[in-house]
Amino acid sequence: TGPAPGIWTVTRAKTQGVTPGFFITDSRGDKFIIKFDPPRYAEMATGADVVSSLLYWGAGYNVPDNAVVFFYPESLALGENATYVDVAGKKRPMSQDYLTGILGKLPRRADGALRGVASRTLSGQPLGPFEYRGRRKDDPEDLIPHQNRRELRGLWAMAAWTNHADARGPNSLDMW
Repeated sequence: TGPAPGIWTVTRAKTQGVTPGFFITDSRGDKFIIKFDPPRYAEMATGADVVSSLLYWGAGYNVPDNAVVFFYPESLALGENATYVDVAGKKRPMSQDYLTGILGKLPRRADGALRGVASRTLSGQPLGPFEYRGRRKDDPEDLIPHQNRRELRGLWAMAAWTNHADARGPNSLDMW
C-alpha cells in the first residue's frame, strides 16, 4: 500500500545492492525501504519488483508489501540519527549533502518527482537468510531438508517464469 503521505524521515541509507536507496519512517510511523531504478533504466526495476511480488503472492508465497511511489525531495527529512555505511564498512552519520547526492543521481519526472518502490519492512525478529539446502539448525521444527520441500520446487518454476536469476539465500529473509 506504500507509505502515508506527508513527511518521510530518512533513518539510514541502503548500501547493499546495485541501486541506491534508503530506509524511511512515514508520517504514521510505518517503516519502509525505498529503492530506485538504475539511472539509465527508469521504471525497469521498480515495475518488475511490484509486478513480480504480486505474481509470487498470487502463487501463495509470503512477499513484502511493495508499492510504486512518487515523491518530491522536499518531502524527505533527515532523521537525527540517520546513518550510512562507507566503502570501508564503517557506520557514519548521514548528512543532507549525502542524501542530496543519492537523489541527484536519480532520474526525475517532468514535474520534478522521483519514482521508487516502497517495501514495507517486515515485523518480527530477523532470523537470517533462508537456505535452499539443508535445515535451519536454530529451528527444531524445521524437519524436512529444504531441497525436498514442494514449495521450493514450485519456487524454481516461478523463478524461471519471472526470470528471477538471483534466487538464493542472501536475497531472502526468514522472520520470527
